Amino acid sequence: MKKPYTLTAVVFLAFIFGLGVFLLARTPALLGAALDGWRSTGGSPAVRLDGATDGFESAVNSALREGNAAIELYGGLIRAEGKRVSEDPLEADYSVAVMDNGAITFVNLDSDGSTDVTGFADQVAGWADRLDEAGIPLLYAAYPKKTARADSGLPEGLYDLPVLKMNATVEALTERGVDLLDLRDAFEAQGDYSGLFYRTDHHWNVRGAFLAFQTICRRLRTDYGLDPDPFYEDPANYNSRILKNWFLGSQGKRVGSLFAGADDFELMTPAFDTSFTFSVPSQGMERIGSMEESILFPEYAAEKDFYNGNPYVYYAGGDFDLVTIENHNNPDGPDILMVRDSMGCALTPFLALDCSTLTLVDTRSYTGDPSELAAQLGVDLVLVLRAP
Repeated sequence: MKKPYTLTAVVFLAFIFGLGVFLLARTPALLGAALDGWRSTGGSPAVRLDGATDGFESAVNSALREGNAAIELYGGLIRAEGKRVSEDPLEADYSVAVMDNGAITFVNLDSDGSTDVTGFADQVAGWADRLDEAGIPLLYAAYPKKTARADSGLPEGLYDLPVLKMNATVEALTERGVDLLDLRDAFEAQGDYSGLFYRTDHHWNVRGAFLAFQTICRRLRTDYGLDPDPFYEDPANYNSRILKNWFLGSQGKRVGSLFAGADDFELMTPAFDTSFTFSVPSQGMERIGSMEESILFPEYAAEKDFYNGNPYVYYAGGDFDLVTIENHNNPDGPDILMVRDSMGCALTPFLALDCSTLTLVDTRSYTGDPSELAAQLGVDLVLVLRAP
């Protein structure tokens, strides 16, 4: 009966020893930070001591995040201590908390909970108004976050600010008369909400993206006179390959695999013939061929590399300012322009199957007006899939 406790003690002591060796090599810098804290804090010796302690603690936290081994060590140590929050002292938006289901997510411990999305809502409504003059509909797809609306699963007192902002965005766009599709309803209707997201990353996984694709297609079919082929919405028409423990996401990179494990990564590819041209003018990129040769980027999932790799961009290659995808096998399909952020990566290959041309715009780097581009191209629909 004593073995589990003995093993825990050995692991804990190993962490302490490793931590001591790591910090010992940085003693001059740590002592310098403490001395700076003492000098920069006015008042009594007791107050100055608090300043020195704060400076030392901040330097320790920074040192522990300098290298991958240090990240693993620190993350493993605080999990061994039973802590559910890893605070980032340098970037408030990137503290990490463990949810009730064991997955991790970003939290901002310093946030005041502000959810002002007025500027973003006005921008989207402006696009919709200008497109309406050109006879082009706009549909805003509100996508789900990793934490559910009804129960975040976060430690008491913490909240997921992006969820609150998406709630506010839906309300603001409804007031402005923008057509909405709330993808959160479809996700919450599933029996396994958390299974549609990566455990260590803030994005949905490919099964979550595919559910979003199916939900969008149903709306295009019923409300916009477009006719997506149901064949592409059947997961039985795709091959699947699972790479086990292959992916450490953006949240996992902050705290290490010992804090919350790693994710499996699924390669979902068509079991039918495809032919595309994938173009990124700003990068001088043109990829022609099957989906695997054009829209998918196998090189990003070829090797397991937790800290330097990013298998998530296996789908669509990452975040580009402007992308054009021509589907040579569907010349009579609709032309769609999608305003997207990084959540659009895994959705893109599937949506492209139903289009003649799919144009992607990421307004975080694209400097033009997407509504003007859509009117110039004469697209059949603008889909907005991005958060405020």
